[in-house]
Amino acid sequence: MRLADDYLIIIHHDENESAVILEDYSERWQIETLFKCLKSGGFNLEDTHLTHQERLETLISLLAITFAWAHVVGEWRHTHHPIIIKSHQRRAKSIFRYGLDWLRDVLLNSVEKLSAFHEALVLFLSRTQAYNLLI
Repeated sequence: MRLADDYLIIIHHDENESAVILEDYSERWQIETLFKCLKSGGFNLEDTHLTHQERLETLISLLAITFAWAHVVGEWRHTHHPIIIKSHQRRAKSIFRYGLDWLRDVLLNSVEKLSAFHEALVLFLSRTQAYNLLI
């Protein structure tokens, strides 16, 4: 499969299942992308060294919510202020990282950026079922 200037090569023993294999790979790649964000891409999950299962479950739940929030904010920001495309034709940042950097800036400067924080929170809640629970 050709992807712009790159190739994706997947080797499998049954060419009759190629569409299914590509679909499965696509799903798997989304999981790999999430793991990258949880580890080195922004949250540094491995640095926590948690060993208690309950605490780890709580942390992963919070990170999953934060990941979704950062991704929604990144999509929203990208529609208003597109991410710079570098000379190799790839984005300078991922959608997730774009949103996470913005959220971090807003949260660390919350007094000056309270309205932006509120806007980001409403945006996230409007795209999730959590919004329906609050109404």
